[in-house]
Order: sequence, then structure tokens, then C-alpha cells
Amino acid sequence: MELKHRAKGVSFRGVEMDVACRAYVCPDCGLESGCVADVYEAQRSIAEAYRKKIGLFTGAEIRTLREKRHLSIEGLAKQLEVAPEVLQGWEEGTVQSPEMDVRLRKAFGRES
Repeated sequence: MELKHRAKGVSFRGVEMDVACRAYVCPDCGLESGCVADVYEAQRSIAEAYRKKIGLFTGAEIRTLREKRHLSIEGLAKQLEVAPEVLQGWEEGTVQSPEMDVRLRKAFGRES
């Protein structure tokens, strides 16, 4: 098996996009395999690409804006009226709803 890095076309929630991923590929038959960490990273990449494509804040953007404003996860979660675990999930790759993205934008003063 050879470790390969490449872009793959994926569909997520009806949105088509290319996502960078890595997998171990059999040079004889082309079978792809990966470890749990590779699958987790692929899922995060898909979520981030999806959020960028439809115009939602990415997890990195949420974390950066929160930290720039010196807000803890707990503080921002309280402001948004969500559990801290929900906000942490958004920062780590869970896709927030468009409605929650609007609330995040208001909290960060980025309404548009």
C-alpha cells in the first residue's frame, strides 16, 4: 500500500466540491484504505469545504474570531444560548445551521 494525497470530488448535503484527502492505495488493484485518523480528517475537510462553499463561518474562523475578542468557549456559548459543547463542535468541524451562523456573525459584529 502506498500513501497518496489527492483531491477527491465529494457531495455533501447536495453540494459538490473537491476535498484534499489521503489514503493508502494498493498499486495493483487501486483499493483505498485509511486509518481512523484519516477518516476523521477527511470528514473535517469535507465540513470545512462545505461551509466555505455555502458561505458559513469555518471552524477556524469561529475560533480565531472568538479568540480575537478574548472570549472563552463558555462565554460565547452563553451569549449564543447554546451549550459549550455545541460551540466547541463547530470549531472542530460540526457544521452549524445557517440560522446559528447568523447569530455568530451578530456576536462577532460581522452582520452582512
